[in-house]
Amino acid sequence: MITLGAAGLLYLSTKVFAGGNTKQKFIDLSYAFIPLALSVYLAENTFRFLKGMFLITGTIGKLFGKVWEFAVNFQTINNIQILLLLAGFIFTLWAGYLISKRVSNSEKELRQSILATGVTAVVYLFMGVKILTIPIVPIVL
Repeated sequence: MITLGAAGLLYLSTKVFAGGNTKQKFIDLSYAFIPLALSVYLAENTFRFLKGMFLITGTIGKLFGKVWEFAVNFQTINNIQILLLLAGFIFTLWAGYLISKRVSNSEKELRQSILATGVTAVVYLFMGVKILTIPIVPIVL
């Protein structure tokens, strides 16, 4: 749902900031968001991956009579997730610049394309950070 909203926001920001052929600009600039979308996906699944790795390691340790259980530090996992998002954000801005530079005919058009990419990337980044920092509260029935 977030990705669909970001696509709509990119189209609107392209229409407002970039002008010209909005449809073609949207198609060109949408490729810049692959790194950010991938980083959001990886950040969302980091917690499950690390939790699974700790469980597997602890189970193997029990088989051999060793205690290999680890205390999961949720703040560390959260920091890893935020770093993944920031890396995706930086690569998205970089890709947006390279794509804008390739498809723009003037310096003004280049700035407008970068602005459209930047506005959308910042909103997408804030949404991702907000979702990842929502506290996990167990449901008691």
